[in-house]
Amino acid sequence: MQNVLYTKYPSLFIDKNNRVAFKVCRSILHMQRPQQLNLKRRNYMRFKLRMVTGMLCLTSLFIAGICLQPIKSMAGPPMRAGAGKFDINNIDCDNIDKLDPRFQRIAKKKCAENTPNFTISNKGKIDDEPTPADVYSGKDKKELKKMILDAWKAKYPKDNVLGVRFHMDHWKRDANYKANSTSIYKTDTSVLAVSVVVQDDSKYATIFPAYINKDNLSGELNTGVETKKSQYVVKQMLVKNWNP
Repeated sequence: MQNVLYTKYPSLFIDKNNRVAFKVCRSILHMQRPQQLNLKRRNYMRFKLRMVTGMLCLTSLFIAGICLQPIKSMAGPPMRAGAGKFDINNIDCDNIDKLDPRFQRIAKKKCAENTPNFTISNKGKIDDEPTPADVYSGKDKKELKKMILDAWKAKYPKDNVLGVRFHMDHWKRDANYKANSTSIYKTDTSVLAVSVVVQDDSKYATIFPAYINKDNLSGELNTGVETKKSQYVVKQMLVKNWNP
């Protein structure tokens, strides 16, 4: 070590055997210790940071595992018999109070969305309202009628449908070119409006519009029966005036 120091710092030595050289050597060695100490501290801090990070990751996974547990394992009021399953698309709006309390609020909101909210256009003239006309004579009439009845029953299973009347004698076609941000494309659709007569009680029935939509490019058919809403205008008639 003395020879190395003598080579690196010759001005510090009187001669190679002088005690001053050894003192200088020892002093230089002592000067390097703080750097080694700082390196150890940095390594320790890195180790500590990794340990903390690992603990945080494990804690996060543990919490996520608890949050993903089924509802029945979560804290809350005891569930009633048969209330373990809740289907938002299959709610009995007449028996919301029988649902588990945790589901009643969302069930009421869903039922409110499906509550009829339409405008009756013939108030004061209901007694004189006749059965809607039935003038469509296309070969596909039977098939289209079945489509409407199936769709209506699926959407409103409690409705007592007296019948479906085709008050339009032909499809209304709309062929056009449209554009978006990337291209110009062609649309070619047709719509056929019908009337669905639903009995309300022993005296009155309501005439709702419904629609059959056809994509003339693909030949695809679909129905539109969500017409018990405020933007749709309906009529009412007497049940005794219904002519099947």
